[in-house]
Amino acid sequence: SPQYKTGGLTNKKTKRTFTPESAIMRKAVSTLTC
Repeated sequence: SPQYKTGGLTNKKTKRTFTPESAIMRKAVSTLTC
């Protein structure tokens, strides 16, 4: 599913550059997935 793909991409980005923006994006994706 596309949602899962987006989550994986966000996870990779967060690992690459640990920034508040990434965390917010991850949280948003998590909310969308839920």
